Amino acid sequence: MKKYYPEILVGIRLIFIAMILLTAPVFNHLNAWLFLEILGIILAAWAFYEIKSGNINIRPVVKKDAVLITSGPYRWVRHPMYLATLLVMIALIGEYFSYIRLTFLFALLIVIVVKMSFEEKELMKHFSTYTDYIKKSKRLIPFIY
Repeated sequence: MKKYYPEILVGIRLIFIAMILLTAPVFNHLNAWLFLEILGIILAAWAFYEIKSGNINIRPVVKKDAVLITSGPYRWVRHPMYLATLLVMIALIGEYFSYIRLTFLFALLIVIVVKMSFEEKELMKHFSTYTDYIKKSKRLIPFIY
């Protein structure tokens, strides 16, 4: 079980994202929810650009040749891709609200927090400077958490 823990976390995360996407339209109308959705997409693109394709890993494990990225959105939050995912999902649920979709969001948030904790333990093992990086950045929400 422990061997497959990263894959299980990824699978559960993708299931909850899919449940949110499949239960209402994927694009919002022109309003604040659309702005939040676009903001999440832009943040994801920026984080992806900064991390470079060789460093990307959907599983919460560190590649052997990985480089610690602390520029771009990583300067403020250690997990901007998770933040981007949450922004988009919150926007989708905000405009097309239902309690079941809200439940999926809370479940997704729990999975993301567990996945971040697992990932950060791995990053601390791999990068000696990760502890210093933790002191200079927030985990998920700039200036707050």
